Amino acid sequence: MTIDSIQKSIQTADDWHRRRQPAWVSKCLSSALMGYLQLAVSQHVDAVSGVAWLNDQSFLVVMQRHYETLQVLGDQVTAGRLPGSVIAGSYHLLVFAHAAWCINAFSIGELFVAFAERKDVGELSTPFWREYARGVGTMLRREGYRASKLRLRGQEKYWMAYLRFIESASNDEPMETAIDELKKSFAMRNCDNSIKDDSYQIEGSGGHPVKWDFRQHGLLTLVAHLRQN
Repeated sequence: MTIDSIQKSIQTADDWHRRRQPAWVSKCLSSALMGYLQLAVSQHVDAVSGVAWLNDQSFLVVMQRHYETLQVLGDQVTAGRLPGSVIAGSYHLLVFAHAAWCINAFSIGELFVAFAERKDVGELSTPFWREYARGVGTMLRREGYRASKLRLRGQEKYWMAYLRFIESASNDEPMETAIDELKKSFAMRNCDNSIKDDSYQIEGSGGHPVKWDFRQHGLLTLVAHLRQN
């Protein structure tokens, strides 16, 4: 991914917008956001520099535009004019929520989580990502979260550490052990050469290691915000 390819995605979104095709607008803007995040985690040495770079880009503007487009799609799905598949599952929505928290855009992060908790979105998600959406949604409502029993598949063994962190944080439990687990899980994933499904190159793998963990940074920033407000 390059800045040029990101800009091309945004320009293509503009073209689809003029043709009144919100589903294609959403796909293009989602691609642009993933591209920004990929460059932030792969080309910047740590969260501080990566977040500073994102803030220098049009990242938040594109994110806000993407959410507005999702609202249009959601209304059309609810009205029965479009199938739920135009929204797809919750994975991307949760990625964008964490990325929003990284840049202190807490309100839009919360909106993405609320969208991820929609029934029709959940029906198109895997059990793990349905549970993840429930976990962050519960924490945002300032309620205590307890993870359901899950049969983990593939990379979910690494992402489970984030659910355990959400458990600790939402129940006001000491977080040191959970944070250590996050760091260990990220380090193991980031050198796991068996991971083949890493097309977005944002989470970290042996084939495409990243330099910092946007999920951890986003969650820690969110928890600090919730405890101060």
